[in-house]
Amino acid sequence: MALKGISGSLASLDLLEAVGACQAGDNTGRLRAVLAGARRELGPTSSARQIVDVLVLPFARELGLEPALVRDDGDVLSLSISTGGRVLATLSAGGWNADLRRLRQVVARAAPRWWIGANGATLRVMDVSRAYAQRAIDFDLDRVEEDDRALRVLQRVFTSPFATLEALIRNTELQRSAVGRSLQTGVEDALTRLVSGFARGARRRPVVLDAALADALTIV
Repeated sequence: MALKGISGSLASLDLLEAVGACQAGDNTGRLRAVLAGARRELGPTSSARQIVDVLVLPFARELGLEPALVRDDGDVLSLSISTGGRVLATLSAGGWNADLRRLRQVVARAAPRWWIGANGATLRVMDVSRAYAQRAIDFDLDRVEEDDRALRVLQRVFTSPFATLEALIRNTELQRSAVGRSLQTGVEDALTRLVSGFARGARRRPVVLDAALADALTIV
């Protein structure tokens, strides 16, 4: 069964499911209580300040993080997320269901590697060290609260100092590279077979390998 409330392309779904399946040291009860409390108090009229006070601050502190307000623009609040004096991430919070893409634009160019967006309904984490990358992991908080495995993923991804998140991204990149190499090998094998097939099918006329290769590429 797929994880509830988790989407995005920053990390492999298989790897996320493996994190959620591991019950070692499972202590998600207090985190669920934080989310349940925020769900009861927040709603469509909640401001960015309310979302920070009711959701972001309790959530961060439960996971051993040290949030600090950096900027208050009224409809958007920016916080630094630290541990032991080391800034790990920037967090941008908007009002209820605010556009997370717009919140992302608030981040300074010299931001830390990780960016977190919060709008009450969703938490998004992105690796902003790559300016061209738009990959993210989104957590639909209502649905995550219902799924023990998804709750474990949420906890472990954000637990200081983000070691699980870093491992997920590293292993996802390795997995994607392996898939790419496998696909390349498959394409080369398919081309060889197709060219051979075209050659065998042209017994009564001279075989032009360049033409056969072009036909094979078209089919692939």
